[in-house]
Amino acid sequence: MTPLEGAVFGDHQDIVQMLVKAGGMILDRTTKTLVPIEESHLASAQEAKPVLTADLMAWEIPDDELTERTEIGAGAFGVVMKTRWRGTIVAMKQLHRHLHHDEVAKAEFRTELKLMRQLHHPHIVQFLGTSVEPTTGLVSLIFEFMHSGSLDQFFRKAQIPLSKGHALELALDVARGMSYLHGRKPQPVIHRDLKPGNLMLTRANRLKIGDFGLSKTLSVRNKMPTDIDQNFTMTGETGSYRYMAPEVFRHEFYGPAVDVYASSMIFYQLFCFRQPFYGINPVDAAKMASIDALRPTMSKNLMPPDLARVIRLMWDPDDQRRPTFPQIIQILEPLAEKYQQEDMEIAAGGKCCVIQ
Repeated sequence: MTPLEGAVFGDHQDIVQMLVKAGGMILDRTTKTLVPIEESHLASAQEAKPVLTADLMAWEIPDDELTERTEIGAGAFGVVMKTRWRGTIVAMKQLHRHLHHDEVAKAEFRTELKLMRQLHHPHIVQFLGTSVEPTTGLVSLIFEFMHSGSLDQFFRKAQIPLSKGHALELALDVARGMSYLHGRKPQPVIHRDLKPGNLMLTRANRLKIGDFGLSKTLSVRNKMPTDIDQNFTMTGETGSYRYMAPEVFRHEFYGPAVDVYASSMIFYQLFCFRQPFYGINPVDAAKMASIDALRPTMSKNLMPPDLARVIRLMWDPDDQRRPTFPQIIQILEPLAEKYQQEDMEIAAGGKCCVIQ
C-alpha cells in the first residue's frame, strides 16, 4: 500500500491533498504499476468518503477470487449475490452503484462493516471479509451463505404452523444471539431492526441474526435518541414498523429493550403463524401499538398461557418492565423442553411444519 492509498482509506483528506500535490501515486492492482489516483481503483472512493478504513484492510478479499456471481436479492440500499470464494459458497452484499455517493446509504454500510468484524457467536451471521471492485472502488461485504433463506421467506412459503417445540427452539436462537449482543463489553450492541427478514435460517434449520446496518453501540448513558426514522423514510422501508418498539416510534430516548419488544412480535409470529397486526398497514400498526397501547390478539389454540405470558412481558408498554434476554432464556428453556417432549409424543401425521 502506498502512502497515498493509506491516506485515502484512512479518510485523511488533508494528507491526501498534500500527497497528490507532491506527486503521490496509487499501485494499480492489475498492471502492478504506479498510477495517478484519478486513474486508479480508488478514484470513486476519493470522490466520496471511503467505506473502507486502514484498520479494515486485513479483511480484504481479492475481487478476482469471488466467482460465479448470481443476484439473489435486493433492497433499498444494496444487492445480495451468491458467489464462490476459494471453493465455498458465500453471500456478497454490495451498495447499489447509484448510492455510492449517498451519505445515508454509506453510513449504514460502514456501520455494518465495522460492527460485523467484531461479532462472533453461533447465532450471528458470520462475517468473512470485504472486497473492493478494482474498476469502481465499490466495496462489498462477504458473509457465510445462509442456504435456507430468511425467516420471512419461510413464513411466506410455509402452509402449516410450526410445532410449539420447534417455534421455541427458534425463539431461543434469537434470544441467545441477542443476549450476546446486549452483553458485549465494553459497549453493548442494540440491533434496532429485528424482524423476520433479518433472521436467517441455516441448513440445519437454526436461526442466525443478520443485517446490522442500523445497529448501534450504547454510550455510557445507556440511552440514545432515535435517528432510525430517517433511514426508513429515505429508503421507503415500512415493514420494520410492524416490529418497532413504541418508544422508538414516539421518538423518545431508548435502550436495549427495543430489541426485546421486536422479539416479542417475532415470537408471536412464530407461535401464532401470522404477522402481528395482520391486515393492517405497518405504520398504522406502529401507531396502534405506540399511541393506543394495543397489542396483537392471541389465539388460545395456538398460544398456550405459559407462552402468552412470556410475550406479554416482552411487549410491555413500559420498557423498564420488559425482561432482559438472559431472563427470557431462563423462562424459555424449560418451556422448550416441555413442548419438545410433547412433540415427540405426538404421532407423526402432518400436525407440525418442517422447514424444507
